[in-house]
Amino acid sequence: MRVLVFVFVWLGMCINGVDAQLKSLSIDDTNDSNLRPKQPGEYGWIPKKDAYFYFEKDKKAWQIVDLSSKKEHLLFVDSMIKDLKRGGLDTFSSTPSLIWISMDTVQFKVNNKIYAYNINKRALQEVNQWEPEAENMEFSKKNDLAYTKSGNIYLKLRDSKTAQVLTDGDGYQVVFGEAVHRNEFGINKGLFWHESGDKLAFYRMDQSQVADYPLIDYKPIPATVKNIKYPMAGQTSHFVTIGIYDLNMGSIVYLNTGLPMDQYLTNIAWDPSGEYIYVAIINRDQNHVEMNKYSSADGSFKKTIFEEKNEKYVQPMHPLTFLQNNRTKFIWMSQRSGYDHLYLYDTSGRLERQLTHGDWSVDQFSLSADGKYLYYQSNQESPLASMPYQLDLKTFTTTKLVSESGWHRASISSAGNYMLDQYQSAKQPGVLELVDLKKNKSLKKLFQASNPLAEFNVPNIEITTMKAVDGKTDLYIRTIKPKDFDPNKKYPLLNYVYGGPSVQLIQDRYLYGADMFLMYMASQGFVVTTIDTRGSARRGFNFESSTFRELGNLECQDVASLMSLMKSLPYIDTTKMACFGWSFGGFMTTSLMTKYPDLFKVGVAGGPVMDWALYEVMYTERYMDTPMQNPLGYNKSKLVDKSENLKGRLLILQGLQDDVVLPQNADLFLNDGVKKRKLIDFYPYSAHPHNVRGRDRTQMYQKIEDYIKTHLGI
Repeated sequence: MRVLVFVFVWLGMCINGVDAQLKSLSIDDTNDSNLRPKQPGEYGWIPKKDAYFYFEKDKKAWQIVDLSSKKEHLLFVDSMIKDLKRGGLDTFSSTPSLIWISMDTVQFKVNNKIYAYNINKRALQEVNQWEPEAENMEFSKKNDLAYTKSGNIYLKLRDSKTAQVLTDGDGYQVVFGEAVHRNEFGINKGLFWHESGDKLAFYRMDQSQVADYPLIDYKPIPATVKNIKYPMAGQTSHFVTIGIYDLNMGSIVYLNTGLPMDQYLTNIAWDPSGEYIYVAIINRDQNHVEMNKYSSADGSFKKTIFEEKNEKYVQPMHPLTFLQNNRTKFIWMSQRSGYDHLYLYDTSGRLERQLTHGDWSVDQFSLSADGKYLYYQSNQESPLASMPYQLDLKTFTTTKLVSESGWHRASISSAGNYMLDQYQSAKQPGVLELVDLKKNKSLKKLFQASNPLAEFNVPNIEITTMKAVDGKTDLYIRTIKPKDFDPNKKYPLLNYVYGGPSVQLIQDRYLYGADMFLMYMASQGFVVTTIDTRGSARRGFNFESSTFRELGNLECQDVASLMSLMKSLPYIDTTKMACFGWSFGGFMTTSLMTKYPDLFKVGVAGGPVMDWALYEVMYTERYMDTPMQNPLGYNKSKLVDKSENLKGRLLILQGLQDDVVLPQNADLFLNDGVKKRKLIDFYPYSAHPHNVRGRDRTQMYQKIEDYIKTHLGI
């Protein structure tokens, strides 16, 4: 094991004698939000100004600072409440999120209304209102509102009554205006205004051909059935089309996206002119994407401006982003080079140049208001970090904007002169800093999070690497050791696992991404390990796609290799080793307990996939193809018939309202265990979906701790 230079010790360091004064973590602390780093108040930039706002929680006021004139003033919450009351209007019970129109004007929501507020005049004006049942609300720049109700789309223009745009949605079989394709491909909404506010694009999803799947609600007596639509791998999926409503004409056209109907439509982007709209069309095999251009007037197909193919899969996550100073050019983010990078195109489909290069990935990006600069976050400094950079779109020179390593999220002023940088790292719970980009100088720390665990005896965290079985690939490991760790003693081991695509557990943020339950278990005397296996995120396409068509194979190899390494260490009690994971981690835990039955004595699998043929079509077919195309891969990863391999004790936790990993996964595995006389333990959470949230989460952690300790003999 090669130890890296960053070893997390700052929380564990103390002066002799201080340990006795520090508190020990308790099981209740695992779900205590006060033990997470405090977050700064709402902040951001005021449009077209080098001016920022920042909510000071202790003052209950927004600080408004014009960096050009050096003027600043405060907007108090109490003043806004008084002005609302004076106008006989509803007031807010919690601090609203403000939309800053200018230095003098903000907008905010109260119940089902939105108001404009002139700060200087302390004058309120109702901008729009909507019915309380409204969902999926999207405002245009004119403050016209589109929303959904019962699967249909409604419009509430500023100065008119509510109008129902579509009437044939029923909220179940046919749905309008909602996110489709189960939120894959970066889809998070279903309504898309053009910047003029004159046209509205929307999704229409027909899922009448998708089988109903029952979930049982046990709260009422007798229990009731709630059916959901859940397209499984290899089965009939829903059919999606895209419509455009022209507010001036009062007409609707649908894009001629063609066949087959089960293709995926994503990354919707309006052309700045409003004459065209761009859509990424992905085939069901998910190995080919076409960026198509359509007429917004009649929905006709105009041209494919570019396409990408990959023998494994493509996964476009971002729409085209147009330059403000040249509306015929746009930025496209793609993994075509093997890493997420940015490309400059024009609307004819001509690639002008690749903007970012290297064996590292861009996490996110934005453009300056004048279109002269590109700002992006990437992990080029370290696979564990995310740091901001500026790219000059004329000279194509790149400037790193910070020196402090860690996990940054930068926001740039309209003029590009200043930056608000929110960041954290293993040794830094959280900072919000104002930076002068021209002088490359920090001007002010607007917020500094205190160490929420300062009064606790906290375990130490070490970050190390090991080689995968290929002898080439570095894998990152997080090891949490008890505070009073003694290498001459023996310790039980708990391995926390995920391992699935698009997730990275170990990052240069607070506690290196470890949650309080893992810290608590280390304080209980466990050595707690985690490895980001092959197949996890932010390491490039080859790394993440190495598990293609055989989920659970290489990932389990990597965990087994880590456990072999841990067993070789003199301080690990090899008779007391446990594994715990949720979702893909539940699949991994069960896979490890059945494929490597001598590895762990105890396993806890939460919300586990037990057969990828039972999981949703988009995610599964991307990484596994269909069961018909890849029967060997599905059979190799299938667990519902593998319970006879169990040697250790296994606890399955399952939310019975889970619409992500269906409870049938756990049920089939349990029934297999009954037939084969295996003593599998099961604990259902009847009122919870895929994750157990709220107060019940503490009980869940208590159950996991008790189960692991009991069956390890601790």
